Amino acid sequence: MKLKRRYSLLVGFFLTSSLLLSACGSSGPSSSETNKSGTNNTKENSVEKQEKVVLDLWWSMSANNEEHKNHYAAIEKFNQEHPNIEVKPQSIPLEQAKDKIITSANAGNPPDVADVLNEWLVSYHRMGILPDLTEDINKWEEKEKIPQNIWDTLSVDGKIVAVPSELGIRAFLYHEDILKAAGVTEPPKTWDELLELSAKLKEQGVAPFGISGQSARAPQELIVYFWQSGTDIAHQMPDGKYRNLWAENPEELQKAVEVYKLYKTMLKDGVINKDSASWGYRELDTNFAQGRVATTVNGPWIKNYEAEQPESMKDVQIAAPPYNTVPATFMEVGSFATFEGSEHKKEAITFMTWWLSEETQKLVNPGRSPNTGVVQDGKWGEGFNKLLDQGRSFPGISMGGIIQPMIDSIQKSLLTEESPEEIALWLGEQINNSLKENGELSESPAK
Repeated sequence: MKLKRRYSLLVGFFLTSSLLLSACGSSGPSSSETNKSGTNNTKENSVEKQEKVVLDLWWSMSANNEEHKNHYAAIEKFNQEHPNIEVKPQSIPLEQAKDKIITSANAGNPPDVADVLNEWLVSYHRMGILPDLTEDINKWEEKEKIPQNIWDTLSVDGKIVAVPSELGIRAFLYHEDILKAAGVTEPPKTWDELLELSAKLKEQGVAPFGISGQSARAPQELIVYFWQSGTDIAHQMPDGKYRNLWAENPEELQKAVEVYKLYKTMLKDGVINKDSASWGYRELDTNFAQGRVATTVNGPWIKNYEAEQPESMKDVQIAAPPYNTVPATFMEVGSFATFEGSEHKKEAITFMTWWLSEETQKLVNPGRSPNTGVVQDGKWGEGFNKLLDQGRSFPGISMGGIIQPMIDSIQKSLLTEESPEEIALWLGEQINNSLKENGELSESPAK
Protein backbone atom coordinates (compact mmCIF):
# COMPACT_ATOMS: atom_id res chain seq x y z
CA MET A 1 0.00 0.00 0.00
CA LYS A 2 2.83 2.39 0.88
CA LEU A 3 4.58 1.61 -2.43
CA LYS A 4 1.40 2.29 -4.36
CA ARG A 5 0.85 5.53 -2.46
CA ARG A 6 4.47 6.64 -3.11
CA TYR A 7 4.05 5.86 -6.81
CA SER A 8 0.92 7.99 -6.94
CA LEU A 9 2.68 10.90 -5.29
CA LEU A 10 5.54 10.73 -7.79
CA VAL A 11 3.14 10.71 -10.73
CA GLY A 12 1.33 13.70 -9.26
CA PHE A 13 4.63 15.53 -8.76
CA PHE A 14 5.73 15.05 -12.37
CA LEU A 15 2.31 16.09 -13.72
CA THR A 16 2.31 19.24 -11.62
CA SER A 17 5.86 20.06 -12.68
CA SER A 18 4.93 19.64 -16.35
CA LEU A 19 1.96 21.99 -15.99
CA LEU A 20 4.10 24.60 -14.25
CA LEU A 21 6.76 24.43 -16.93
CA SER A 22 4.12 24.75 -19.62
CA ALA A 23 2.63 27.79 -17.91
CA CYS A 24 6.00 29.44 -17.50
CA GLY A 25 6.86 28.79 -21.11
CA SER A 26 3.68 30.42 -22.46
CA SER A 27 5.26 33.87 -22.38
CA GLY A 28 7.44 32.92 -25.34
CA PRO A 29 6.43 30.84 -28.36
CA SER A 30 7.95 27.46 -29.01
CA SER A 31 9.05 26.53 -32.51
CA SER A 32 5.80 24.63 -33.06
CA GLU A 33 3.74 27.71 -32.14
CA THR A 34 5.55 30.10 -34.44
CA ASN A 35 4.61 30.45 -38.11
CA LYS A 36 7.00 31.24 -40.91
CA SER A 37 6.78 34.96 -40.35
CA GLY A 38 7.78 34.53 -36.72
CA THR A 39 4.39 35.52 -35.33
CA ASN A 40 2.52 33.73 -32.57
CA ASN A 41 -0.49 31.78 -33.85
CA THR A 42 -2.49 32.32 -30.68
CA LYS A 43 -1.92 36.05 -30.86
CA GLU A 44 -2.66 36.08 -34.61
CA ASN A 45 -6.01 34.31 -34.09
CA SER A 46 -6.91 36.82 -31.40
CA VAL A 47 -6.23 39.70 -33.79
CA GLU A 48 -8.30 38.04 -36.50
CA LYS A 49 -11.31 37.81 -34.19
CA GLN A 50 -11.08 41.53 -33.51
CA GLU A 51 -10.92 42.59 -37.17
CA LYS A 52 -13.96 44.58 -38.28
CA VAL A 53 -16.22 43.56 -41.12
CA VAL A 54 -17.05 46.69 -43.10
CA LEU A 55 -20.55 46.74 -44.63
CA ASP A 56 -21.10 49.06 -47.57
CA LEU A 57 -24.64 50.44 -47.35
CA TRP A 58 -26.22 52.19 -50.34
CA TRP A 59 -29.33 54.08 -49.36
CA SER A 60 -31.33 57.15 -50.28
CA MET A 61 -30.85 58.92 -46.94
CA SER A 62 -28.83 62.11 -47.09
CA ALA A 63 -26.60 63.09 -44.19
CA ASN A 64 -27.45 66.75 -44.91
CA ASN A 65 -31.20 66.19 -44.64
CA GLU A 66 -32.66 67.04 -41.24
CA GLU A 67 -35.35 64.37 -41.74
CA HIS A 68 -32.68 61.68 -41.88
CA LYS A 69 -30.69 62.57 -38.76
CA ASN A 70 -32.22 59.72 -36.76
CA HIS A 71 -31.27 57.25 -39.50
CA TYR A 72 -27.62 58.25 -39.29
CA ALA A 73 -27.81 58.21 -35.48
CA ALA A 74 -29.07 54.64 -35.73
CA ILE A 75 -26.05 53.67 -37.86
CA GLU A 76 -23.73 55.04 -35.17
CA LYS A 77 -25.67 53.13 -32.52
CA PHE A 78 -25.37 49.88 -34.48
CA ASN A 79 -21.63 50.35 -34.93
CA GLN A 80 -21.19 50.95 -31.21
CA GLU A 81 -23.24 47.88 -30.29
CA HIS A 82 -21.44 45.67 -32.83
CA PRO A 83 -17.69 46.36 -32.45
CA ASN A 84 -16.82 43.73 -35.07
CA ILE A 85 -19.07 45.28 -37.74
CA GLU A 86 -18.89 48.78 -39.20
CA VAL A 87 -21.66 50.02 -41.48
CA LYS A 88 -20.50 52.69 -43.94
CA PRO A 89 -23.49 54.45 -45.57
CA GLN A 90 -23.33 56.06 -48.99
CA SER A 91 -26.21 58.25 -50.18
CA ILE A 92 -27.48 57.28 -53.65
CA PRO A 93 -30.82 58.56 -55.02
CA LEU A 94 -33.34 55.81 -55.71
CA GLU A 95 -33.60 57.01 -59.31
CA GLN A 96 -29.97 55.92 -59.81
CA ALA A 97 -29.81 52.99 -57.41
CA LYS A 98 -31.54 50.30 -59.47
CA ASP A 99 -29.14 50.41 -62.44
CA LYS A 100 -26.12 51.05 -60.24
CA ILE A 101 -26.87 47.89 -58.25
CA ILE A 102 -27.23 45.87 -61.46
CA THR A 103 -23.94 47.20 -62.82
CA SER A 104 -22.04 46.49 -59.60
CA ALA A 105 -23.58 43.02 -59.23
CA ASN A 106 -22.64 42.09 -62.80
CA ALA A 107 -19.09 43.23 -62.04
CA GLY A 108 -19.01 40.97 -58.97
CA ASN A 109 -18.76 43.91 -56.57
CA PRO A 110 -22.24 44.68 -55.23
CA PRO A 111 -22.88 46.61 -52.02
CA ASP A 112 -23.35 44.52 -48.90
CA VAL A 113 -26.73 46.17 -48.23
CA ALA A 114 -28.83 48.52 -50.35
CA ASP A 115 -32.18 50.30 -50.39
CA VAL A 116 -34.46 48.59 -52.90
CA LEU A 117 -38.04 49.03 -54.06
CA ASN A 118 -40.27 45.98 -54.07
CA GLU A 119 -40.96 46.38 -57.80
CA TRP A 120 -37.26 45.69 -58.47
CA LEU A 121 -37.14 42.37 -56.62
CA VAL A 122 -38.47 40.07 -59.32
CA SER A 123 -35.96 41.38 -61.86
CA TYR A 124 -33.10 41.05 -59.38
CA HIS A 125 -34.24 37.54 -58.47
CA ARG A 126 -34.38 36.49 -62.14
CA MET A 127 -30.82 37.79 -62.51
CA GLY A 128 -29.74 35.56 -59.62
CA ILE A 129 -28.30 38.36 -57.51
CA LEU A 130 -30.61 38.01 -54.48
CA PRO A 131 -29.87 35.27 -51.93
CA ASP A 132 -32.70 33.36 -50.26
CA LEU A 133 -33.13 34.87 -46.78
CA THR A 134 -36.05 32.67 -45.70
CA GLU A 135 -34.17 30.40 -43.30
CA ASP A 136 -32.44 33.31 -41.55
CA ILE A 137 -35.64 35.36 -41.28
CA ASN A 138 -37.58 32.38 -39.89
CA LYS A 139 -35.02 32.20 -37.07
CA TRP A 140 -35.38 35.90 -36.23
CA GLU A 141 -37.24 36.36 -32.95
CA GLU A 142 -39.33 39.33 -34.14
CA LYS A 143 -40.49 37.90 -37.46
CA GLU A 144 -44.10 37.54 -36.29
CA LYS A 145 -44.27 41.29 -35.59
CA ILE A 146 -44.17 41.90 -39.35
CA PRO A 147 -47.55 41.34 -41.09
CA GLN A 148 -47.58 38.45 -43.54
CA ASN A 149 -48.69 40.63 -46.47
CA ILE A 150 -45.42 42.56 -46.08
CA TRP A 151 -43.34 39.36 -46.16
CA ASP A 152 -45.37 38.27 -49.20
CA THR A 153 -44.49 41.54 -50.93
CA LEU A 154 -40.79 40.87 -50.37
CA SER A 155 -40.93 37.25 -51.51
CA VAL A 156 -40.33 35.82 -54.98
CA ASP A 157 -41.20 32.21 -55.81
CA GLY A 158 -41.97 31.68 -52.14
CA LYS A 159 -38.55 32.88 -50.98
CA ILE A 160 -37.95 35.96 -48.81
CA VAL A 161 -35.38 38.04 -50.69
CA ALA A 162 -35.45 41.37 -48.82
CA VAL A 163 -36.12 42.79 -45.35
CA PRO A 164 -38.59 45.66 -44.85
CA SER A 165 -37.07 48.87 -43.55
CA GLU A 166 -40.03 51.28 -43.66
CA LEU A 167 -43.67 51.35 -44.69
CA GLY A 168 -45.52 53.80 -46.91
CA ILE A 169 -49.26 53.11 -46.72
CA ARG A 170 -51.31 55.50 -48.86
CA ALA A 171 -54.33 57.28 -47.37
CA PHE A 172 -56.79 59.93 -48.51
CA LEU A 173 -55.58 63.28 -47.17
CA TYR A 174 -57.81 66.33 -47.14
CA HIS A 175 -57.82 69.90 -45.90
CA GLU A 176 -60.76 69.85 -43.52
CA ASP A 177 -61.20 73.64 -43.48
CA ILE A 178 -61.37 73.85 -47.27
CA LEU A 179 -64.00 71.11 -47.45
CA LYS A 180 -66.06 72.63 -44.65
CA ALA A 181 -66.02 76.05 -46.35
CA ALA A 182 -67.58 74.34 -49.37
CA GLY A 183 -70.23 72.64 -47.24
CA VAL A 184 -68.54 69.23 -47.31
CA THR A 185 -68.51 67.71 -43.83
CA GLU A 186 -67.28 64.20 -44.65
CA PRO A 187 -64.48 63.01 -46.95
CA PRO A 188 -65.63 61.12 -50.06
CA LYS A 189 -65.91 57.37 -49.69
CA THR A 190 -66.49 56.43 -53.34
CA TRP A 191 -65.35 57.58 -56.78
CA ASP A 192 -68.77 59.14 -57.35
CA GLU A 193 -68.46 61.21 -54.20
CA LEU A 194 -64.96 62.26 -55.22
CA LEU A 195 -66.30 63.50 -58.55
CA GLU A 196 -68.99 65.50 -56.75
CA LEU A 197 -66.27 67.56 -55.05
CA SER A 198 -65.65 69.50 -58.25
CA ALA A 199 -68.82 71.58 -58.21
CA LYS A 200 -68.58 72.17 -54.46
CA LEU A 201 -64.97 73.34 -54.46
CA LYS A 202 -64.86 75.47 -57.62
CA GLU A 203 -65.38 78.69 -55.69
CA GLN A 204 -62.56 77.88 -53.27
CA GLY A 205 -59.87 78.57 -55.88
CA VAL A 206 -58.14 75.24 -55.32
CA ALA A 207 -57.90 72.00 -57.25
CA PRO A 208 -60.33 69.54 -55.65
CA PHE A 209 -58.01 66.54 -56.08
CA GLY A 210 -54.32 66.12 -56.84
CA ILE A 211 -52.55 63.32 -58.72
CA SER A 212 -49.01 62.71 -59.96
CA GLY A 213 -48.97 62.14 -63.71
CA GLN A 214 -45.23 61.47 -63.81
CA SER A 215 -42.53 59.78 -61.65
CA ALA A 216 -42.66 56.50 -59.74
CA ARG A 217 -45.76 57.69 -57.90
CA ALA A 218 -47.91 57.65 -61.09
CA PRO A 219 -48.05 53.85 -61.68
CA GLN A 220 -48.58 53.34 -57.97
CA GLU A 221 -51.66 55.57 -58.12
CA LEU A 222 -52.87 53.94 -61.34
CA ILE A 223 -52.69 50.35 -60.14
CA VAL A 224 -54.74 51.22 -57.05
CA TYR A 225 -57.56 52.39 -59.31
CA PHE A 226 -57.41 49.02 -61.12
CA TRP A 227 -57.61 47.19 -57.78
CA GLN A 228 -60.47 49.41 -56.63
CA SER A 229 -62.30 48.56 -59.84
CA GLY A 230 -61.76 44.82 -59.31
CA THR A 231 -59.00 44.04 -61.81
CA ASP A 232 -55.20 43.93 -61.92
CA ILE A 233 -52.50 44.56 -64.49
CA ALA A 234 -51.53 40.86 -64.48
CA HIS A 235 -53.23 37.77 -63.08
CA GLN A 236 -51.36 34.68 -61.98
CA MET A 237 -52.58 31.72 -64.03
CA PRO A 238 -52.72 27.98 -63.18
CA ASP A 239 -49.23 27.41 -64.60
CA GLY A 240 -47.80 29.93 -62.12
CA LYS A 241 -47.02 32.54 -64.76
CA TYR A 242 -48.90 35.79 -65.41
CA ARG A 243 -51.12 37.30 -68.07
CA ASN A 244 -53.03 40.52 -68.66
CA LEU A 245 -56.60 39.52 -69.47
CA TRP A 246 -58.17 42.71 -70.82
CA ALA A 247 -58.00 41.78 -74.51
CA GLU A 248 -59.63 38.37 -74.02
CA ASN A 249 -61.99 38.86 -71.09
CA PRO A 250 -64.72 41.51 -71.64
CA GLU A 251 -65.52 41.74 -67.94
CA GLU A 252 -61.89 42.43 -67.02
CA LEU A 253 -61.60 44.95 -69.85
CA GLN A 254 -64.65 46.85 -68.61
CA LYS A 255 -63.11 47.14 -65.15
CA ALA A 256 -59.96 48.65 -66.66
CA VAL A 257 -62.01 50.97 -68.89
CA GLU A 258 -63.69 52.37 -65.77
CA VAL A 259 -60.29 53.54 -64.55
CA TYR A 260 -59.50 55.57 -67.68
CA LYS A 261 -63.04 56.95 -67.68
CA LEU A 262 -62.31 58.20 -64.16
CA TYR A 263 -59.17 60.04 -65.30
CA LYS A 264 -60.97 61.66 -68.22
CA THR A 265 -63.98 62.62 -66.12
CA MET A 266 -61.83 64.10 -63.37
CA LEU A 267 -60.08 66.29 -65.92
CA LYS A 268 -63.28 67.28 -67.75
CA ASP A 269 -65.15 68.16 -64.54
CA GLY A 270 -62.24 70.06 -63.02
CA VAL A 271 -61.64 67.60 -60.19
CA ILE A 272 -57.98 67.67 -61.27
CA ASN A 273 -56.23 70.30 -63.35
CA LYS A 274 -54.28 69.68 -66.53
CA ASP A 275 -51.00 70.48 -64.78
CA SER A 276 -51.36 67.21 -62.89
CA ALA A 277 -50.31 65.37 -66.06
CA SER A 278 -46.79 66.73 -65.67
CA TRP A 279 -46.55 66.69 -61.87
CA GLY A 280 -44.01 64.50 -60.16
CA TYR A 281 -44.45 63.57 -56.53
CA ARG A 282 -42.66 66.70 -55.27
CA GLU A 283 -45.02 69.02 -57.15
CA LEU A 284 -48.01 67.11 -55.83
CA ASP A 285 -46.81 67.08 -52.25
CA THR A 286 -45.87 70.76 -52.29
CA ASN A 287 -49.15 71.90 -53.80
CA PHE A 288 -51.14 69.90 -51.28
CA ALA A 289 -49.04 71.07 -48.32
CA GLN A 290 -49.53 74.70 -49.37
CA GLY A 291 -53.29 74.26 -49.65
CA ARG A 292 -53.50 74.71 -53.44
CA VAL A 293 -54.88 71.17 -53.71
CA ALA A 294 -57.75 70.27 -51.39
CA THR A 295 -57.39 66.47 -51.37
CA THR A 296 -55.00 63.78 -52.53
CA VAL A 297 -53.94 60.20 -51.91
CA ASN A 298 -50.54 60.32 -50.26
CA GLY A 299 -48.19 58.78 -47.70
CA PRO A 300 -47.16 59.56 -44.10
CA TRP A 301 -44.07 61.48 -45.28
CA ILE A 302 -46.37 64.44 -45.94
CA LYS A 303 -46.10 65.13 -42.20
CA ASN A 304 -42.60 66.47 -42.87
CA TYR A 305 -44.15 69.56 -44.49
CA GLU A 306 -45.66 70.68 -41.17
CA ALA A 307 -42.50 72.47 -40.13
CA GLU A 308 -42.38 74.51 -43.37
CA GLN A 309 -46.14 75.00 -43.80
CA PRO A 310 -47.61 74.99 -40.27
CA GLU A 311 -50.65 77.10 -41.12
CA SER A 312 -51.71 75.34 -44.29
CA MET A 313 -51.02 71.88 -42.86
CA LYS A 314 -52.80 72.23 -39.53
CA ASP A 315 -56.23 71.21 -40.91
CA VAL A 316 -55.04 68.08 -42.75
CA GLN A 317 -57.04 64.96 -41.90
CA ILE A 318 -56.72 61.31 -42.94
CA ALA A 319 -59.28 58.82 -44.28
CA ALA A 320 -59.45 55.67 -46.38
CA PRO A 321 -59.06 56.27 -50.15
CA PRO A 322 -62.32 56.51 -52.10
CA TYR A 323 -62.98 53.37 -54.15
CA ASN A 324 -65.19 52.02 -56.90
CA THR A 325 -66.14 48.44 -55.93
CA VAL A 326 -63.17 47.16 -53.86
CA PRO A 327 -61.45 49.01 -50.97
CA ALA A 328 -57.71 49.05 -51.68
CA THR A 329 -54.65 51.21 -51.29
CA PHE A 330 -50.99 51.06 -52.21
CA MET A 331 -48.53 49.63 -49.73
CA GLU A 332 -45.03 50.79 -50.56
CA VAL A 333 -42.50 48.74 -48.67
CA GLY A 334 -39.07 50.29 -48.42
CA SER A 335 -36.59 47.47 -47.90
CA PHE A 336 -32.99 46.41 -47.54
CA ALA A 337 -31.43 43.66 -49.62
CA THR A 338 -28.08 41.95 -49.62
CA PHE A 339 -26.62 40.38 -52.72
CA GLU A 340 -24.87 37.34 -54.11
CA GLY A 341 -21.28 38.45 -54.42
CA SER A 342 -21.19 40.12 -51.03
CA GLU A 343 -18.69 38.42 -48.75
CA HIS A 344 -20.58 39.53 -45.65
CA LYS A 345 -24.13 38.24 -46.03
CA LYS A 346 -24.24 37.00 -42.42
CA GLU A 347 -23.30 40.42 -41.06
CA ALA A 348 -25.68 42.07 -43.54
CA ILE A 349 -28.59 40.02 -42.16
CA THR A 350 -27.55 40.97 -38.64
CA PHE A 351 -27.77 44.65 -39.60
CA MET A 352 -31.02 44.37 -41.56
CA THR A 353 -32.89 42.55 -38.78
CA TRP A 354 -31.44 44.92 -36.17
CA TRP A 355 -32.81 47.82 -38.22
CA LEU A 356 -36.25 46.19 -38.37
CA SER A 357 -36.35 45.47 -34.64
CA GLU A 358 -38.93 47.26 -32.51
CA GLU A 359 -36.26 49.13 -30.57
CA THR A 360 -34.55 50.56 -33.66
CA GLN A 361 -37.79 51.29 -35.51
CA LYS A 362 -38.95 53.48 -32.62
CA LEU A 363 -35.96 55.68 -33.39
CA VAL A 364 -35.98 55.72 -37.20
CA ASN A 365 -39.63 55.12 -38.20
CA PRO A 366 -42.02 55.90 -35.34
CA GLY A 367 -44.85 56.59 -37.79
CA ARG A 368 -43.83 54.45 -40.77
CA SER A 369 -42.75 51.18 -39.28
CA PRO A 370 -43.52 47.73 -40.71
CA ASN A 371 -42.99 46.39 -37.17
CA THR A 372 -46.41 46.23 -35.48
CA GLY A 373 -44.74 46.80 -32.11
CA VAL A 374 -44.19 50.42 -33.16
CA VAL A 375 -47.32 52.56 -33.43
CA GLN A 376 -47.17 56.32 -33.27
CA ASP A 377 -50.07 57.97 -31.51
CA GLY A 378 -52.21 60.43 -33.44
CA LYS A 379 -53.29 60.76 -37.03
CA TRP A 380 -49.84 60.41 -38.60
CA GLY A 381 -49.41 56.96 -37.09
CA GLU A 382 -52.80 55.40 -36.46
CA GLY A 383 -54.42 57.12 -39.46
CA PHE A 384 -52.18 55.22 -41.85
CA ASN A 385 -51.59 51.99 -39.94
CA LYS A 386 -55.31 51.22 -39.73
CA LEU A 387 -55.30 50.89 -43.54
CA LEU A 388 -52.70 48.12 -43.55
CA ASP A 389 -55.31 45.44 -44.29
CA GLN A 390 -56.22 47.26 -47.52
CA GLY A 391 -52.58 47.56 -48.57
CA ARG A 392 -51.40 45.85 -51.74
CA SER A 393 -48.26 45.99 -53.86
CA PHE A 394 -47.33 45.27 -57.45
CA PRO A 395 -47.87 41.66 -58.57
CA GLY A 396 -44.87 39.32 -58.56
CA ILE A 397 -43.64 40.19 -62.04
CA SER A 398 -40.75 42.13 -63.51
CA MET A 399 -41.99 45.72 -63.58
CA GLY A 400 -39.09 47.25 -65.52
CA GLY A 401 -40.83 47.15 -68.90
CA ILE A 402 -44.26 47.99 -67.49
CA ILE A 403 -43.74 51.11 -65.38
CA GLN A 404 -43.26 53.51 -68.30
CA PRO A 405 -46.24 52.19 -70.31
CA MET A 406 -48.39 52.68 -67.22
CA ILE A 407 -47.24 56.30 -67.01
CA ASP A 408 -47.82 56.71 -70.76
CA SER A 409 -51.36 55.40 -70.38
CA ILE A 410 -52.12 58.16 -67.86
CA GLN A 411 -50.76 60.70 -70.30
CA LYS A 412 -52.94 59.26 -73.05
CA SER A 413 -56.05 59.56 -70.89
CA LEU A 414 -55.33 63.18 -69.93
CA LEU A 415 -53.74 64.60 -73.08
CA THR A 416 -55.20 62.69 -76.05
CA GLU A 417 -58.59 61.87 -77.53
CA GLU A 418 -58.01 58.13 -77.37
CA SER A 419 -60.92 56.30 -75.80
CA PRO A 420 -60.64 54.54 -72.41
CA GLU A 421 -61.05 51.19 -74.18
CA GLU A 422 -58.25 51.93 -76.65
CA ILE A 423 -55.94 52.97 -73.82
CA ALA A 424 -56.73 49.89 -71.72
CA LEU A 425 -56.14 47.53 -74.65
CA TRP A 426 -52.90 49.29 -75.52
CA LEU A 427 -51.58 48.98 -71.95
CA GLY A 428 -52.67 45.34 -71.75
CA GLU A 429 -50.68 44.59 -74.89
CA GLN A 430 -47.60 46.35 -73.50
CA ILE A 431 -47.85 44.37 -70.28
CA ASN A 432 -48.08 41.02 -72.05
CA ASN A 433 -45.18 41.96 -74.35
CA SER A 434 -43.05 42.69 -71.28
CA LEU A 435 -44.12 39.45 -69.61
CA LYS A 436 -43.20 37.50 -72.74
CA GLU A 437 -39.81 39.18 -72.99
CA ASN A 438 -39.06 38.19 -69.39
CA GLY A 439 -40.33 34.63 -69.76
CA GLU A 440 -43.21 35.32 -67.38
CA LEU A 441 -46.14 35.20 -69.82
CA SER A 442 -48.64 32.44 -69.25
CA GLU A 443 -50.11 30.76 -72.31
CA SER A 444 -53.09 29.58 -70.26
CA PRO A 445 -56.34 30.86 -71.76
CA ALA A 446 -58.52 33.14 -69.67
CA LYS A 447 -61.48 31.44 -68.08
